[in-house]
Amino acid sequence: MGLSRKTYAQLPEYRSEQAFVDATLEELAPHFHIEPQIWLEHWTGQRLRVDAVLRPREPEAWKDEHPVFAVEFKMPMLFHTGKGWGDTKDFTAWAAQSVDYANSLWRNPFGEQRLRVFTCPSVTAPFENGPDNPKESTLSNPAFYMSRLLWQLGVGELAKLERDGWTLLGQGDHVLWSQSRGVHEGKRWSLTPRVGSH
Repeated sequence: MGLSRKTYAQLPEYRSEQAFVDATLEELAPHFHIEPQIWLEHWTGQRLRVDAVLRPREPEAWKDEHPVFAVEFKMPMLFHTGKGWGDTKDFTAWAAQSVDYANSLWRNPFGEQRLRVFTCPSVTAPFENGPDNPKESTLSNPAFYMSRLLWQLGVGELAKLERDGWTLLGQGDHVLWSQSRGVHEGKRWSLTPRVGSH
C-alpha cells in the first residue's frame, strides 16, 4: 500500500555537498552499516564510484537474505530548500547517472551483484504536482511516471518526509523503510534490481 499523501520535508541549506552527506549518513547510522565511496564496474568496463553502500543493521525483517543498496547524493537544490526550481537538466542528468550505477556490478563478500540506487534527496520531488487525491496519480503526472520508470531501471528515492523522517521509497509512494516505521514494504519488496521481463 502506497502513501495516501507524500509531503517532503524542507531541507536546510548546507555549506557543501559533503556536509549534507555527512549529516544524512549520521542520521542513518543507527539503522544501517555504511560503506562510503564504493567502486562499481559498469557493463562497459568503466569504473564508477557511488557515494555509499548501506546494509540494514537488522536484516531479518527484510525480504532479501542480504539486503543492501546504494545511495547517490547531490547537494540539495533550490527546490529542496524551498527557493524555486533550478534547472530541470540537473535532475534528468542525475537520474541518468543513477541508472548507470544501477547497471554496474559491486564486488562484495557474497559475490558480484547489481545494487538498487536511491537518490538523495529525491530526484523526482520537483516533478511532484501534489494531487490531494491519490487516484489522480496517472501517467499524465510527471512524478508518477518518472518514479515508476526509474524504479524499473533500478532507481528509488531516499527522501526526508514530514511524518516519516528519512524514507526509502519505491515507485514514488511505496515506503520500503522509514525512520518512524522501520521496515515496511521492504518486508515483501526486494531491493535487487530485476533483469528482463518484469
